[in-house]
Amino acid sequence: MPPAKSSPPESFAAACARVRRTFPGAFAESPRVETEKIAPGWVGECLAGSGLAQLAADALGSPGALELWRRLAAECQRRGERVAWLDPVACLDPRSAFPEGAEAVLWVRGRGWEKALEAAEWILRDGNFGLICWDGFLLGRAEWRRIPAPRWYRLQRLAARRGLLLLAGTPPGVVLGAASRRWELPGRRGMDALFGAGEEAPAPEPVPLDRADGGAGSAERVG
Repeated sequence: MPPAKSSPPESFAAACARVRRTFPGAFAESPRVETEKIAPGWVGECLAGSGLAQLAADALGSPGALELWRRLAAECQRRGERVAWLDPVACLDPRSAFPEGAEAVLWVRGRGWEKALEAAEWILRDGNFGLICWDGFLLGRAEWRRIPAPRWYRLQRLAARRGLLLLAGTPPGVVLGAASRRWELPGRRGMDALFGAGEEAPAPEPVPLDRADGGAGSAERVG
């Protein structure tokens, strides 16, 4: 008998529609908690704005990079907002990264930067996620150069219009031109970076990218 014909791959839009039908409660409008309490430090500063923002960090040498993103996610959940985590290189283990709130984080796993950007646009258009983390810390510079700059400007305008925050994580030395706000997390140097000395010390606060060591002028503008 002739071999069965394989069906064409499902488009991302069709996949989103199917997930909505299967889990309608996950995409229902969530009430936002109004509170006068503002999160201290960088977390509060970051969440105070909308649009596209950038956090540059060495994922292997910067202490507390993941911890900062956990604090952002926890603050959003405290406010009653949902969080989406776009993971183009499939490097996140959500159960260990969010041991007490993994079920409240929408994790979009792998398939490269093209699909991750497409997912970011669909999630921004959905409007039900107050924070969208685009985890590109482990993308190499060659991959970052391949991303067309207009794609980031499109997402910046969409996020600003929706009043949502899209936070892109980049490696050090990358400047995301479309971002309206940019920070860099200072990294460890020398033996501390290799052996984790000072692991118990609190993570440093990110600094504006134009005030980071070396300045934005020494970095590569990619979008």
